[in-house]
Amino acid sequence: MKKLFFALVALTTLTLASCGNKPVEKEDTTGIEITAEAHDIVVSASFSPKQATTPYYCDLLPKSELQGIAQEAVADSIVGWIKQSLEYYKALYEMFEMEFDMSFEDYASVGKVEFEEGYEANTEYVAVAFYLDLDKEAALDGKVYTKDVTTGALPKSDLQLTLAYNEITQCLDITASNQTEPYYVALFSASMYARYTDNGYTDAELLAEDLESLLEYYPDYSVEDWMFQGNYSYDFAEDYGIEESDSFVALAGHYYYGYINSDVAKVQFDYEVEDPAASVKAYMAPTVKRVLREQMPIRVKGLKH
Repeated sequence: MKKLFFALVALTTLTLASCGNKPVEKEDTTGIEITAEAHDIVVSASFSPKQATTPYYCDLLPKSELQGIAQEAVADSIVGWIKQSLEYYKALYEMFEMEFDMSFEDYASVGKVEFEEGYEANTEYVAVAFYLDLDKEAALDGKVYTKDVTTGALPKSDLQLTLAYNEITQCLDITASNQTEPYYVALFSASMYARYTDNGYTDAELLAEDLESLLEYYPDYSVEDWMFQGNYSYDFAEDYGIEESDSFVALAGHYYYGYINSDVAKVQFDYEVEDPAASVKAYMAPTVKRVLREQMPIRVKGLKH
């Protein structure tokens, strides 16, 4: 009986000792900390790598795009998507005889990254990050760091716009219900407009895509630089450098973080050049920030750049 008693005491002592001396978890000195919060369609995200000088990939991806991919294969899958995207756009730019200067390294970041952008409404997303080996154009170790976030509804703007072509002044007259709220206006040749809509674009998507393209082609300009405000008579021919008669479609709407969240105003009209020799010379007058849409490749709807 004494032996059993001492055995129980010894066992209890060992148990208590082991409970009081749990191994201390080592601090993660190699990972990537991620925060992601959504306010309506706007997601604020940050990526803080513990390896401050090591290049890494980070982005916010629809959760549906990662379904069916094993955790250990996510990094390699994304690297594959990057390479496919580069090949696609290289071929597209070459087809339009445009210079293509993007590389795998353009998808890499170093140090802390923060952004606030708009995404598809009511959609589950995953903030994804992993380290890269730029020399091999591959994931460094395959470890992937993630954070889930879900967007809300796209808020609706009550801004009402009307467009009308003035044949006398040959200007686009814009009337706005709110004189202080900014909006965006885009002009397309009727043939270009048809090419986009035939590719599945709605007017709102096309209007937003037009501005996103300009922001990409002219990184020195911000969203605010492209906005209009209040009632306005727009001399579009000078801005676009139009020197030939053609049929056009104009669109206007309120822009919100990559989306148009108001009703889209639209007008189609025929523009006649009365004196071609005196018309503004295209492409890009010194004071013009806009690029001729005919010179830009059409993006495939749904393919991210």
